[in-house]
Amino acid sequence: MDWAKLATYALTPFPHGWPADEYVFFSPRDPGLHNVVLDIINSASHSIVANHYGFDDDEIAKALFAKANDHHISFVLNLDSTQAAGKHEAALLQSWHKLIGTSVAVGQSVKHAISHLKVTIVDGLYVLSGSTNLSLSGEARQDNVLSLNRNPSLAARYTSILMLNHAEMLKQMAAKKAA
Repeated sequence: MDWAKLATYALTPFPHGWPADEYVFFSPRDPGLHNVVLDIINSASHSIVANHYGFDDDEIAKALFAKANDHHISFVLNLDSTQAAGKHEAALLQSWHKLIGTSVAVGQSVKHAISHLKVTIVDGLYVLSGSTNLSLSGEARQDNVLSLNRNPSLAARYTSILMLNHAEMLKQMAAKKAA
């Protein structure tokens, strides 16, 4: 991962003294926000753990699918059930259930509301978070923020929460199937 290259995706340089392990990008002002997400996903060599509300960016879905299909990468994805039921989202997810060694859960929050998190953790080190959905409008047209951190402690904290959410969504899916 070329960490310094990611800074070039911002419209303006980060100021002197900016923390060395963090970048913050804003849509629609930073034109490379989409590339930040792609570069981080494409850099994965061990694991991806993610939770997303909106998910209809074809290019990012293709990159995630490739990583999910790699038998050397642990892959866990949580998606909000209201958004995953959309026509485009459903089409993107159609073949994911066939992947061995991956786990995709579709459901709600532990309190049965929307799962509104927008987080991707790559290799237990990189954390993408903020208000940005994995959609072209969220990445390039809407006012959104995308924080990128290179911090294993933060990644561990996020991973523990996303895995608990994943277990809850799997329970929800099993209950729905049994009903």
